[in-house]
Amino acid sequence: MMKDGTKALNFIPVPNHPPRIPEPSSVSDGQDHAAEMRRIEGSCCWQSFCGNEQIFQSPSASTLKIRPKAKDERNGKRKSSEGISAINEKLEKFIEARQMATIDREKMADLQESLANKKLETAKLAHKTAREKTKCKMLEMYKELLFASTSQLSEEALAEREKALESMRLSLFNKDD
Repeated sequence: MMKDGTKALNFIPVPNHPPRIPEPSSVSDGQDHAAEMRRIEGSCCWQSFCGNEQIFQSPSASTLKIRPKAKDERNGKRKSSEGISAINEKLEKFIEARQMATIDREKMADLQESLANKKLETAKLAHKTAREKTKCKMLEMYKELLFASTSQLSEEALAEREKALESMRLSLFNKDD
C-alpha cells in the first residue's frame, strides 16, 4: 500500500523500453488505475522512453545532405579543414622551436668551448708567470751567494756553496729553455 492508500504496483524501469502499463483489471477500481497512469507518465523512465522516439524515426533531409560530406571526408576527398590546418600550424611552430633550440644549443657549445680555450690560455700564462717569478727569486739568491763574503766559511761550507752555485747556474742559464 502507498501513503495515499492506493495499492502499489510492481514497476521496474528498464532503459530504452516503455514502462509496463498496468491493465485496469489488475487494479481494484478505475480511480486507482488513473492515478497509477499519472504516476507512470510523470516518471523519468516514461519521459526517457518518450524522448527516444526520435531514434525510431527515419533520418531527416539535413542528415541525408550531410552524409555525402562525411563519406567524402572518410575517403580522403575533402578539403583541408580548420582542425588540420591548426594542427599543421602548431606542428610548424614546434619544428621551428626545435630548430631554434638546436641553434641555441650549438651557440652555447661554441661559447663554452671558447671559454674553455680562454681559461686554458689564462692557466698557461699564469704558469709561465709563476715560473718567471721563481726564476727571478733564484737569480736574486744566486747573486747573493755569488757576492757574499767567503772569508769566514770553512772548507765544507765553501764546497756546499760551490755546489749550490753550480746547480743554480745550470737551472738559470740552461740553453734548452
